[in-house]
Amino acid sequence: MFEFIKKIIKKTKLILVDVFLLNLSLAVSFFMRFDTAWLSYFDYSHFIILSLVGFAVLYYSNLYNKLWRYASVEELFSIIKASIAINLLLVFYIFIARTSFPRSVILSNFMVDIFVLGISRFVLRIFTDYITRTVVHGSGTRVLIIGAGDAGEIIIREMNKHPEMKKHVIGLIDDDPK
Repeated sequence: MFEFIKKIIKKTKLILVDVFLLNLSLAVSFFMRFDTAWLSYFDYSHFIILSLVGFAVLYYSNLYNKLWRYASVEELFSIIKASIAINLLLVFYIFIARTSFPRSVILSNFMVDIFVLGISRFVLRIFTDYITRTVVHGSGTRVLIIGAGDAGEIIIREMNKHPEMKKHVIGLIDDDPK
């Protein structure tokens, strides 16, 4: 029961971080376009719409079911797809509501969305990798892997996922004579 509640709390924190980052992205996009006069072009209702749309799209894109410490290129593609959907829905809202919204802001918002959402995940991965390497691997057994192909890569990934094994890969030997 408590594990379920912990998962809900953790997921809620991640959602709130992403909603904040989406709103920050929109503010940065307006600032990039209009410099210091960006507030005169900005409507605060855009924050509300973006928060609702962003939450829904990110929630249904299953970005919160993955572990951020294992963020990879696949996660980045999921972020790109979600950002495309968010910005297309934002364009749809702008068209329906007939609000004045600069087109250049939409394009820059798309790029800034990908950057801030991607960075938020990869910073955690880099931090986790650093902690794992310095704390756990400092006292572990050094390992030399024979096989530098796909099998070697799989072994390294598995060893990195399980730092409790206290194994530290120091190198690879290619067993393929090609």
